[in-house]
Amino acid sequence: MKEKIQLINYDGRNDYEFKFNRITTIDSFTSFDEFDLNIIDLRHRELFVLDVYNKDNLTSDIIKIYENLNTAISNLTKSKVVIIFPNSFKLLLNDGREYKELKYMLGFFNYVIHLITNLDLNIKYEYSTTRIDEQIEMYSDFYMDINRDLKFIKLKSKGDNPVLINKENIYITTLDISFDENLEILLKKIGLIKNENENEPDWIKNFSFFDDDRQKENILNCESLIKIEEEKIKSAREILQINSRYKSILYTQGEELVDVVKEIISKMLDIDLSGFIDKKKEDIRFEYNNDVFIGEIKGITDNVKSKNLSQLDNHFTAFVDENPNIDEEKIFKLLIINYQRKLPLDKRDPIDNKQIAQAENKYKSLIIETKTLLKLFEDYKNQKLNREEIIEKLKTYGILKL
Repeated sequence: MKEKIQLINYDGRNDYEFKFNRITTIDSFTSFDEFDLNIIDLRHRELFVLDVYNKDNLTSDIIKIYENLNTAISNLTKSKVVIIFPNSFKLLLNDGREYKELKYMLGFFNYVIHLITNLDLNIKYEYSTTRIDEQIEMYSDFYMDINRDLKFIKLKSKGDNPVLINKENIYITTLDISFDENLEILLKKIGLIKNENENEPDWIKNFSFFDDDRQKENILNCESLIKIEEEKIKSAREILQINSRYKSILYTQGEELVDVVKEIISKMLDIDLSGFIDKKKEDIRFEYNNDVFIGEIKGITDNVKSKNLSQLDNHFTAFVDENPNIDEEKIFKLLIINYQRKLPLDKRDPIDNKQIAQAENKYKSLIIETKTLLKLFEDYKNQKLNREEIIEKLKTYGILKL
């Protein structure tokens, strides 16, 4: 049996035929979720001692014990709990005297069940027999009158009354269960432990019967096909990951945006930008066929402003001052911008015509939206545009349109 089982009872006694992984007393149990199954055995009269001054209630010490059990049961995440309630017996008062039999205090009994489980089970008295299998019968003095909730019922007595019910991870029974092989049979019957089949010997795997060989060949062929398809899936996921990196220029800013834009331009134009050092001026600069391109790359939450174009023009002026021998007509200014970056593309406003006109007429610059840059890259990868055609588009003014 692979399941780990904890038994919780009154005295922690450990002399049962059934081998539990741990046996603890009811006031010092181990965390339920350390076990697959926890069996709470309440069949001891010391667990039902009444307060002599309030004979319809338990003593305060026992109430605290049951409240702790309730908390542990309520906090279950993966373990299961079986609670075994007792047959009828004479209840004790806390001064040592005997009181009424439990079967005459059904309201009290229902109160105890609710205190532990938060369930209302409407306990009724009836001595009955329940057949577990062809050879085993178990007995009980009580049943739970919940026939209206048939989905909770796991076992019924011969009188057709529920004696073991289940709700979520909690199993409750009034059966008088012996902790021997009968317990194992019962737990298997209600699905709390699995039946263990005899292990298959190694030699049986080499014994072919009927169409074993054909089925083994089918498995090998299918596994080969699966391997091929898994490689395709792996490749597709890798491509999707790369595509997601490129698409990130639609929502990122700062260095993350700059790095991916530079990677896209490097691949489109087959140029090496690894040697470019950002001196807190332009974000990108490269040469192509004696032309120089200076770029400002920005991710912003609002629309394109004049200051964005002005900042790019300042980089241009500084570059011209540092490189007086380069013809200004050979220097092109690119504002690559991810504007309104926190909005979906279809929710973004168009760039104001005023800014486009400034770029075209005042600053002689080209505004490139990151979504347009992606489309440009897509056309290049699909061989709709070559590098020379891309360069010609980058040498225009205003806003890049495809």
